[in-house]
Amino acid sequence: MSPQDVHFIDPAALACGAQLLSSGQAQACLLATADLDPAQFEAWLTLLDEHERQHAARFHQPRHRQDYIAAHALTRLLLSACCGAPAESLQFHRPPDEKPRLLGADAVLRFSLSHTDGMVACAVAHGQDIGLDVEAMIEADDVLDTAQAACTSAELALIEAAAPDARSSLFLRLWTLKEAFLKATGEGLSRPLDSFSVQFDPLAVILVGDHRPLTGWDFAQIFPSPRHILAVATRCAE
Repeated sequence: MSPQDVHFIDPAALACGAQLLSSGQAQACLLATADLDPAQFEAWLTLLDEHERQHAARFHQPRHRQDYIAAHALTRLLLSACCGAPAESLQFHRPPDEKPRLLGADAVLRFSLSHTDGMVACAVAHGQDIGLDVEAMIEADDVLDTAQAACTSAELALIEAAAPDARSSLFLRLWTLKEAFLKATGEGLSRPLDSFSVQFDPLAVILVGDHRPLTGWDFAQIFPSPRHILAVATRCAE
């Protein structure tokens, strides 16, 4: 999947009316939050349900709470644009250890959201599994130690071969793609991160013990700002 296969739309366009999705289509939104007016987060909070508001209240740092509110409001607004229902009326089923699902006639829409320091993003697909992850890039001296727990031997070799000042960004490229894949499958961390490798050219996932890329999946990766990286994984429509 190239970034063009998932249609990235301006969040401002969400107020312009429905943009209904057809089978196999996907749309995504991303939004920088660092310079937003605090009043905007209070307005977005009114779109969330009680479960989301209680979760938002648990964040101790205001910027983390605001990023959570923005991510969930943006997801509701994108889903609303894709199905025509008011954002605040959308209801979700949140089974334990499973990803949330939209209830009602629009349950065919699948969605994924992510938030990190200063950036939030979400994606919606019609009739196909989708996962999205966005992360803030940071320089870490212990990136190799962190990678030991999350990467396969092939990925570790790739990181170790990189210049020291490029290792953190390379690790986050791998991490976001892995997270997006696990969000799309709904497995979360029940599937060990070192049970599959990410391939960059072309973007693909290879299960440990296999030598061929996993079929039926598309991936995209973009850099929405100089300090953020985003990945999307989509199970191909049958």
